[in-house]
Amino acid sequence: MRAHVRAVLTRYRVRDSVLDNVELVASELVTNSLVCTRDPVSVRIMRTGGRLRLSVWDSSPYMPPEQLAPGQGPDIGQEHGRGLWLMRGCADEWGHYLFVNGRRTIGGKEVWAEWRTPDVQGPGTHANPA
Repeated sequence: MRAHVRAVLTRYRVRDSVLDNVELVASELVTNSLVCTRDPVSVRIMRTGGRLRLSVWDSSPYMPPEQLAPGQGPDIGQEHGRGLWLMRGCADEWGHYLFVNGRRTIGGKEVWAEWRTPDVQGPGTHANPA
């Protein structure tokens, strides 16, 4: 996943500081998805108007709880709960949503992160199932 993200963002000519953050967040989100489900995972990288969005979809309706309060760091002995903390620290904005019909989840969830990147160039969208 990291190599794929690096290749796409290099094509976009994204600054190394942003590229490293996107690569780390992509790795964390895909890992979380693979822990939640054994079904396929989809990764999408899009750019619009000086913003770069990374989104990861999986079929699980469960969002891992954010276990750390803002400003609190992870316990070094803790094995879980760092992914969302890392995303919060690395991305300019992030969020998630469920694909629902009424009260019933019908298509899993998508977790996304965005970065302000006025120097982004290249194609508008790149998607690749993981």
